[in-house]
Amino acid sequence: MRARGLPSFRALGKAAGVSQGQLRHLRRGDQEHVRLIAVTRLAQCLEVSPQELLATFFPHLALGTDLGQECAYLRGQLERQAQEYTTRLQRACLQTLEPWLIAWPTAAKRAREDPSLAASQLLPLLSPLEQLLADWGVEATAGVGEVVPYCPPHHQLLEGTAQPGEPVRIRYQGYRQGDSLLLPARVSPV
Repeated sequence: MRARGLPSFRALGKAAGVSQGQLRHLRRGDQEHVRLIAVTRLAQCLEVSPQELLATFFPHLALGTDLGQECAYLRGQLERQAQEYTTRLQRACLQTLEPWLIAWPTAAKRAREDPSLAASQLLPLLSPLEQLLADWGVEATAGVGEVVPYCPPHHQLLEGTAQPGEPVRIRYQGYRQGDSLLLPARVSPV
């Protein structure tokens, strides 16, 4: 600290932008309460590596490869949390869009079949939303009008009865995201 012209810990905290509470935790050896950002700022201010700073205040810690492993572990944990948050956000958005997801493909198919319908003019307007779904990995399980074998976990009968494997027609398409079924396709017996 003297080499950097810092006469006290208070001056160090002020120069590094670190609270006095964080400095107190560091000086007392309360390693579980010291934040990484505080260590980084103090090390930059003192022009030493974070490892050197920690070794000064926590000599009992084995630094070096353990710190690298801890960093890699924390990075991985942050990436997992970010992916989990992204997935939850996408699922919440998809739940909000569920009525549209069910009705839109059927309406779009009818509009494509009859270009005289005014709705056919709206088809290009929704391509950004369709692109967003594709970017999120949301895929239709089968197209409207297709005839497929009935599969109870993936299909919801709108009327009548069907045994697994019997042909059914897709009336409202279903969706999946990766391995997860988001919405079952709504079907009728052929």
